[in-house]
Order: sequence, then C-alpha cells, then structure tokens
Amino acid sequence: MAKRTVERDEPPSTKKRPKRNCHFDKAWIQEFQGIGVSSKGKHHKEMATASSSSRSITSMFNPKVSESAIKAEALRAMFVAKHNIPLLASDHANKLFPKMFPDSELAKQFSCGRTKTTAIVTQALAPHFLNKVTS
Repeated sequence: MAKRTVERDEPPSTKKRPKRNCHFDKAWIQEFQGIGVSSKGKHHKEMATASSSSRSITSMFNPKVSESAIKAEALRAMFVAKHNIPLLASDHANKLFPKMFPDSELAKQFSCGRTKTTAIVTQALAPHFLNKVTS
C-alpha cells in the first residue's frame, strides 16, 4: 500500500497554544457526591470484612516439609531426568508413594508432580551439572 503525501502551500503554524485555564469547582463535590468516598461505602465495608476473615497466602503452603522430603524430591527429579522418564509419570508417582508406603511420614510429605519436577530439573539440577561440566 502506497503512502499518501499531503502537500502544504503554507509553512506549519508557529503560534503558541493558549494556556489551559483549568480549575476545581467546589460545586462538583455536591454534584458527584459518591465518587472518591469509596472507603465509607457498603461495598468497601463488605470487602474489608472479607479480607480480614480470609487466610493469608503463606498459610496455604506447607512449611513443615522435612529436609529428607526435599532431598527425596530432588533425587526423584534427577532419576526422571537421567532415565528420560516422561514428566507425566511424576504426577502418578506422586499419588503412588503414599499408597505404597502408608506408614512412612516421608511418603506423605513427598509432593513432586510434573510441574515441580520440571522446576527442579531446569532451575536446580541443570545449572548445577552444567557448571560441573564447564569448570
């Protein structure tokens, strides 16, 4: 598509624009009463009540995972990567271990599906072994 050019007979205007004469009119406060006063409104009070009764996001994570469970997850991720096992198998193994070892606390804490396995392999194991190889 060809660009159109506009020919001008006269040079562009060099006039200065007039300054805008803006001001705040106090009559607007009465006219638009509900705007800007949301903290006193019904909806704001409902949302404040809901947020105070909600759990914090940190309470949704399990901080009581033992060091041995973290080590088991890393070993499992390394096993998956080394033997070229599909990551989908991690989702199944995640549910299988507690059933295989019902009396093991470690098996109950083990939580390493395909997403976590991928993160461990790509963000922890790969940089570690790449550093070992290159140095």
